[in-house]
Amino acid sequence: MSGVTSQRVSKKILVACLLWTLCLTLTAAGHRLYKTIVAADRQVSGERYLLDGAAVVWVGHGTIEDASSRFAESTGKVAGGHLHALPISTFWLGAIAAFTTLAGLMAWAGRYVSNDGFQSLVGLFAGHFLWLGAVEFGLDAVGRRLGLCGALDVVNGRIVGTHGSSILIQMSAVFLVPVLIGLAMHESNRCAMFQWFRKRLPLTRTASASGRVENYAARTTIQYFLTVWFCYVAVLWLADPMLGQAGAVSLLMAMVAIFVATPYMIWRTTQQSGVGQSLRYSVSGAVVTWTGIEIAASMRLFEEPWLSNSVFSGVLFLGLTITLTALVLSLLLKRPASLRLLRPLASSILVVALLGIGGCAASPEKEVANSPDEIAARLREYDARTKAPKLAASDGLLHALASDSPEMAAQAAVSLGKSQNVSPVLKQQLEAMAICEQSRLPQVAALQALSRLDLLTAESQAVIDQLAADERWTNVAECINQ
Repeated sequence: MSGVTSQRVSKKILVACLLWTLCLTLTAAGHRLYKTIVAADRQVSGERYLLDGAAVVWVGHGTIEDASSRFAESTGKVAGGHLHALPISTFWLGAIAAFTTLAGLMAWAGRYVSNDGFQSLVGLFAGHFLWLGAVEFGLDAVGRRLGLCGALDVVNGRIVGTHGSSILIQMSAVFLVPVLIGLAMHESNRCAMFQWFRKRLPLTRTASASGRVENYAARTTIQYFLTVWFCYVAVLWLADPMLGQAGAVSLLMAMVAIFVATPYMIWRTTQQSGVGQSLRYSVSGAVVTWTGIEIAASMRLFEEPWLSNSVFSGVLFLGLTITLTALVLSLLLKRPASLRLLRPLASSILVVALLGIGGCAASPEKEVANSPDEIAARLREYDARTKAPKLAASDGLLHALASDSPEMAAQAAVSLGKSQNVSPVLKQQLEAMAICEQSRLPQVAALQALSRLDLLTAESQAVIDQLAADERWTNVAECINQ
């Protein structure tokens, strides 16, 4: 009898870990999907993003001047003139409509399925799509419309303000609090957290809700959405600079508490009756655990592999999501073979995930530096074919110098080196490029331009001297001083 009981407990633990892994992997895949949509939007909407958006209203940490200085130090690109937010593109509006509509259709379609586990699984995906469409994409569009910006980025060679939605989510606490009060008083609310409060506080006449639920898909969708909303708002307020050191300590304490509580929440998942109820418990629990992961990532305790731009990262998390979803579906179908395969398959998935995530984290994408001979050859090529820019081309040169393309930035610097007058903003951009070693080609081109314009500073001259002292870079130093 004890052997049978032990086997049953072991299966429950495996099922609970599987459900939690699915929820966490789906969240990671959602982050990767967001980055993919952003990249596709910037590719498709290139012409639209050449236009100015709303004037920047800075809502990030510190001042816009501090942000510009940090941005120049990290990228070698200087933000000059009047900054604008990224405008709203048709593609972005289409993504909002598509994801939000898909979420609504999935939640509604759950009424045609009788199995509560299938309904909950559909609701889990619908909740992710609803959050992406209505909040991540939707509030980002609102932020662009208002010019709200919390960070700077380079899009199509232009420095623009981005990430203005965070302040909107943080301030949405004024709407979240009334919603939470209403849910705490609502007798039909079956959320475990609110039931816990109702058992201990005189909020309602009864702690537990009763009655049949026809569509768990819709409930799970809202359950996921509200849990993410609450955790997101809480973290943003704890991270608010006005809290100072108290906020940093509170974030650390929250992270530790979440990681300590996660094993207990997984154990509580094993106490639920049925796979469907266990999945619904995992949905909120995994969101809380993911909040701890996000806090740890914000403290630079590890690199987030799901934010990698590599194709391998996207394929890995997509493949894991599909595999785990298929395994959960087999459990919901109550196929005996699924339980027999659960242990070895779970072990295989764990090994693949650890190796894949390790590969993503250990292989960050970096720009490959050109050899000294190649750089010298390109400088001579650019010098032979470029002409001195016209006075009206100053704005275009500034955008070119800030380009993500090393070749475009280098050609702009070589051209600028042939001009007669250089504005202070362009000079500042050249100086930032000259001391930034992120990419050698534009750095060397900027040094050459400053040398020809007789604008070398002690810092930029030191870089040239360092190159001249290295035998490999002697020919490059000669090109700079020509």
